[in-house]
Amino acid sequence: MGENRQVFEADEDAYGGMNVHIKDSIDSIKFIAMLRASITQWTNQGKKGVWIKLHIEYYHLVNDAVKATYCMLVYWIPQTPHTIPSNASHRVDTGALV
Repeated sequence: MGENRQVFEADEDAYGGMNVHIKDSIDSIKFIAMLRASITQWTNQGKKGVWIKLHIEYYHLVNDAVKATYCMLVYWIPQTPHTIPSNASHRVDTGALV
C-alpha cells in the first residue's frame, strides 16, 4: 500500500536546488532512507540539485552521503564569517564580434 516515507526539511534556492541542513542526531539507516525518499520526491518535483550541510558531529553520515551523491568539502580559514557562496551564482564568459 502507500508508504509514508519521511523526507528532509529543505530550503529551495534561487536555482531550483534544495538546501538540507542536518541539525539533529540521526542514525545511518534513517539517513539513507530519508535521503533516497527526498531525492525521489525532489526529482519528481523537477528540482535540479541538493546541497547537504553536515557539521562535524555528524561525520558518521559522510560515507552514506557520498555513496548516494558525491562529497564536496569546504573549510573557511580566517576567523571571520565565511563568504563562500552556497552555490554558483555567476558565470563568466567571453565573446568577440569582428
